[in-house]
Amino acid sequence: MDWLLSWPRAGVRAFTHALIDLRPTLRRLLPRRLHHATGQAARWFIRSIEAAGAGAEEIDAFAPAAAPLFKPEAFAAGPILHTNTALAWGGAERQLVNILKGLPPKLGRPTGLLCLRLGESPEFDFFAAELAATVPPPRNAMDAAAATAQLKHLGGALVASEIAQSLAWAPKDFVADVLRFAGEFAAQRPRVVHGWQDGVGLAAGFAALAVGVPCIVVAGRNVRPTNFSYYRPYMHTAYWLLAAEPRVILCNNSAAGASDYAAWLGMDPMRIRVVRNGIDDGHVRRIQGAEVKAFRNELGVPDAAPLIGSIFRLYPEKRPLLWVRAAQLIGERLPEAHFAVFGSGSMERHFVREANRRGLGSRLRLMPPTQKLSLALSALDVFVLTSQYEGTPNVVLEAALAGVPVVAMDAGAVAETVLEGRTGYVVPDRAAMCDDDRAACIADRVVAILRDAAWRHQVTRAGPEFVRAHYGVERMLAETMALYGLDNEGS
Repeated sequence: MDWLLSWPRAGVRAFTHALIDLRPTLRRLLPRRLHHATGQAARWFIRSIEAAGAGAEEIDAFAPAAAPLFKPEAFAAGPILHTNTALAWGGAERQLVNILKGLPPKLGRPTGLLCLRLGESPEFDFFAAELAATVPPPRNAMDAAAATAQLKHLGGALVASEIAQSLAWAPKDFVADVLRFAGEFAAQRPRVVHGWQDGVGLAAGFAALAVGVPCIVVAGRNVRPTNFSYYRPYMHTAYWLLAAEPRVILCNNSAAGASDYAAWLGMDPMRIRVVRNGIDDGHVRRIQGAEVKAFRNELGVPDAAPLIGSIFRLYPEKRPLLWVRAAQLIGERLPEAHFAVFGSGSMERHFVREANRRGLGSRLRLMPPTQKLSLALSALDVFVLTSQYEGTPNVVLEAALAGVPVVAMDAGAVAETVLEGRTGYVVPDRAAMCDDDRAACIADRVVAILRDAAWRHQVTRAGPEFVRAHYGVERMLAETMALYGLDNEGS
């Protein structure tokens, strides 16, 4: 990208904006099977351009509205509004669903969800049916043109342009998202805005500041975003600016995640509040008998064969090829073993090709994401997670709730979700290790577990006890209400 450094800053910005404007068109024109790969490539290219053209001095251009559109009292009776990209298959979305179903009865006020990309594909609507009966139902935020008109109507002709000008340092698409949310917040006057995950959470945060929302929560759900393909350089600036605002609360769902964000941002870890995930023990349960047997038969697993499996998105940070390598080593020591992974993502073809290359084609099944979570987990004898980066992995907790032993690499908050030696084992992940070493450590643990039936049986009791004690939904809802300053409201 050295050639970009010779361009004027305005030229770099214009080039980036043109690429961003092309993305919706490309999504429409390209076959769906290419969306993941081309999206990854596009994000890398845009991020590289933005990094090459970034200028720290542009931060000085930011000046939050000295006089927000509305005074604090205008929001007193307003709803709680959450924002997210969509309702895709993922741990953050699972927690969002728990909040949206659990909070309204406790608060006695509406709790809504505004998205940016609902309806674009079945993947983005994975949890939509579960929230279909909520009031108000989830929907996309108004588009930028409607938001600009709304802001003009409520605050004057210059409001939208003033918000955009205060974000002169930010990419064009981010500013458009801020305006979309600002129009919604100006119309609905929410008591609290809760932004989920980095890009959307940051956009909601700046929109809420401009409108005057009195309580703004920006929630990271993982370790620092620089570890992931969606990261863009503006995010560091945006977090720093929001952290300086007294109305903004930064939070994370794990101590490990909060510490990692604080180190990345160079701030006191106490500035980031921790609200641990809540796992609904009515949503996940251990199933036994004929139903599990039939499910295993559908996977082609013989009755007496051990089944090792996982549920994860097939993206690089999950290290799906390491999962295949570990499966190969387990299979060499336990020829009767079978394997199943439920998931989708940009590395699906790589995963299948690697499984075939390592001789696992007939014993390793790659299945699409499943709504039958309890059944899929209960069919497993051991759950294995090979992620390089993790926040709080819901699926590890769900496996424990289903009484399934877990073997997972030490990443992010994984160690917080495993009761070592009782619900599973965390495998050290040292920088000096190669993937063959990591796979061998995983295989050793899995084989040892499969050879100890008594230990596996105690997990059926220890797993649910651990999750209920430390990751209950009621505790998470209470801590969320306290985060909003609404813990004395409602029932």
